[in-house]
Amino acid sequence: MLRPFLFFITQPSSWYKGQQTKTVKSISRCFKIILNSINSMGMPFY
Repeated sequence: MLRPFLFFITQPSSWYKGQQTKTVKSISRCFKIILNSINSMGMPFY
C-alpha cells in the first residue's frame, strides 16, 4: 500500500516536472491523512 506513495515522492515523473514541489507536498499531505486514519482505526501498522 505504501509503495505507490513512496514511488511518486522519490521518483518525480515528467508530467509534473514543472510543479514537482507542489505535487510532492499534496501527495505527502494525502499520505499523512491516510496514515492518521489508519492509526485512528486501531489497525496495526506494518
